[in-house]
Amino acid sequence: MKKLTTFLVSLMLLVFLLPATFAADTNMVDIRFYDTTSGLYLSAVQLNQVQLTLNGASITGDVPAVLQAENGGTRTLIPVRLVSEQLGAEVIWLSDTSQVMILYGDDTIMLTIGSSIALVNGQSVTLPDEIPATLVYYQGSVRTLVPLRFVAEELGAVVNWDGDTMTASISTTGDNTSSSSAETDTTVTDTSANISASDTGLFTGVQSDAAAQTFSILTDYTTQYVMKDFDSRLVVDLLGAELSPDLPSTLSSSSDFIADIQYVQLSDSLGYGCDHTVRVILTLPENITLEDNLTVLSLTNGVCFSLTSAPVDTGTATTPVSSTARTVVIDAGHGGTDPGAYYESTSEKDINLAVALKVQPLLIAQGYNVIMTRSTDVFVDLYERAAIANNINADLFVSIHSNASATSKTAQGILTYCYPGSTRGETCGKIIQKNITAATGANDRGVLSENYVVLRETNMCAVLVELGFMSTHDELVKLVDDSYQTKLAQGIADGIVEYLNTLDS
Repeated sequence: MKKLTTFLVSLMLLVFLLPATFAADTNMVDIRFYDTTSGLYLSAVQLNQVQLTLNGASITGDVPAVLQAENGGTRTLIPVRLVSEQLGAEVIWLSDTSQVMILYGDDTIMLTIGSSIALVNGQSVTLPDEIPATLVYYQGSVRTLVPLRFVAEELGAVVNWDGDTMTASISTTGDNTSSSSAETDTTVTDTSANISASDTGLFTGVQSDAAAQTFSILTDYTTQYVMKDFDSRLVVDLLGAELSPDLPSTLSSSSDFIADIQYVQLSDSLGYGCDHTVRVILTLPENITLEDNLTVLSLTNGVCFSLTSAPVDTGTATTPVSSTARTVVIDAGHGGTDPGAYYESTSEKDINLAVALKVQPLLIAQGYNVIMTRSTDVFVDLYERAAIANNINADLFVSIHSNASATSKTAQGILTYCYPGSTRGETCGKIIQKNITAATGANDRGVLSENYVVLRETNMCAVLVELGFMSTHDELVKLVDDSYQTKLAQGIADGIVEYLNTLDS
C-alpha cells in the first residue's frame, strides 16, 4: 500500500509538472550569435523569449527579445531597430564599420558590433554588464541586439520588468522627441585640449549660398574626409577633426537641398587611424539624391555640395512614363554577415547575388533603369532594402532568395511570394513564376503570400522569388551551376519585362 501511495503521489507530481515544463519550453527560442573573430554564426543557444510592450501595447518583430545571463548579470536584449523606431528614432546600419547609428532629436548614439562601449554624442558609455552589441540570426533574419534598458533610457523611456510573465514594459513620459539636455549637447565639453599628432584641425560650421545652390561643410584645415551615401542621408566623416569651441549648438541650412544637419564628435572607433573624427550627418529632401542631383567638391577648408540638376516632380506628370524609363530594384537576399541558408559548404547569399548580377544586364539591355540593393558581399538591413526602392520611387521590387527545408531532403522547385492581399503582387508573382519555371524546367510550386519585411515595407509592387531548395542535393548542384543560374536570371528578367509591359498596355 505504501508503494502504491508513493507511486500515486509521484504520478500526480508528474501530471502537475508537465504543463509547467511545456509552458517553459514554448517560451524558449533558438538564437545564433555572431562571432566577430571567426566571422561566423555560432551554434544555436536556447534563451527565454521576452514579451515587449510600449505604453501597454504589445510590440513584436522578426527577431524576439530574449533574456541573457552574462558577466554576472541578467539582461533583456532587444532588436535595436524595433524598439528605437517605436520610440521615434531613426536607425542607420553602417555596413563598412559594422556599426549602428541611432538618430534621435539632437542626439546621436553609435553602437559597434562586438563592443560593449557605445558613443552617446561622442562620449563613451559602457553598456549594462558590459554586454556588447551583437548580431544574431533567427529564422532567416539578422538583427542587432543590445540591452533594452540602455536603449530605452537613452531615448527618454522607462522600463519595468515582470518576471512572472517575462514581460518588459516600456513607457514614455511627456514629449518623447529628444533626450538631449545641456549636459548632453553635441558640443564636446573640452575643446581646448591639445590636438594630438594625428589630428589636423577643427570643424567650424556650415555655409549655404542659395543663389549659387551650394552648401559647404567648413573646417580650418585642408580636409580629409570619407563620405557614405544612404540615399536620404549623407554621412561625412571629417578625419582628424575636432569641434570648434565657437561652433553654434545648432546648425541650419538655407539651401533647398539640405533638410537637416547633425554632427557628433567621435574618437578613433571608426578605424581611420586618427584620434578624432567629426561625423556630419546631412538629411536630404525626398526628391534629392547624391547620384542624381549633387556634385561633391573638395575645398582647401572643407567640402562643398553643389546642386547640378533640379529634382524631377514626378507627382505632376500628366502622360504615362514609357517602359524604357521604368525602374526596377533587384534585391539579392542576405549578404555579408548574413549568409542565409548554408548547405554543403555553400551560402545562400552567394547564389542569390550570382543570379541577381545576371538579371541586371538583361534588364538594362531592355532599356530599364536597374538599381541593386547590393552588388557585392555586404550586409544590407531589410528595412534599408525597402527604403532604397521607396526613395527612388521604383516601379518594381524583386527579391531573389534560395529555399531550404528542415524536414525534407527531396523538396524541389521554384515558388514566388507576394504580400498578403496585394493584387498587383499576385499578378506579378504569377507572371514571373510562369517565366522562370518555363526557362528552367523546374517544378512549379506556385505563388504564395507572406508578411516579409521587403514585401510589406515597399511602396511599389514587390515579389520575392525562391530559386530552389538548397537542402536537396540535386537541386543545390543546379543552383551553383553557372548555366542554370543564367536560365534562372533569364526567366526572372522575362517575367519582369512581361509584367511591366502590362502596365503600359
